[in-house]
Amino acid sequence: MEQSLTAQSDTGHPSQVGQRLSRLAPALLTLASVAGWVAVELGHLDFFSFEDDEGTFLLTARAVYDGHALYREVWFNYLSGLMNLLVLVFRVGGVSLTGPRALMVVLTAITMLLASRIARRAFGRWAGALTALLLVLVPAVSSMGRSVMAEIPATVCGALAILAL
Repeated sequence: MEQSLTAQSDTGHPSQVGQRLSRLAPALLTLASVAGWVAVELGHLDFFSFEDDEGTFLLTARAVYDGHALYREVWFNYLSGLMNLLVLVFRVGGVSLTGPRALMVVLTAITMLLASRIARRAFGRWAGALTALLLVLVPAVSSMGRSVMAEIPATVCGALAILAL
């Protein structure tokens, strides 16, 4: 009886709480970094894009959304996955620029989390957290991670394939 009371009183001991926090710290840093990046990027979707692909992708998706058959009436030199995603976004939220860009932000965040998981698996907990933090801080990720381009969903698929190994 005395042992069980001692064990119960030790579960909230400050050193055990500290150990739990130190184990959770890399995951919390990862989630906070990526969540912060998403919050900032979702607030900045109304920019002028110098990427010519974004306009082509959006206009092609608009034509397909309007009922034109992809590959028969609308020329597109990619597989149909990106068009299907963009048309789905148009159906859910209406035709806009911010909907597809918000999708790209979400897909980029998923890529960051997958990259963090891959690094964690290969090199340890802190490597995963530092990978996420590094990706959040890279300017190219912020500028390209919210533009509508085929590379973003392709990168998610590639990261999933690597994680599955």
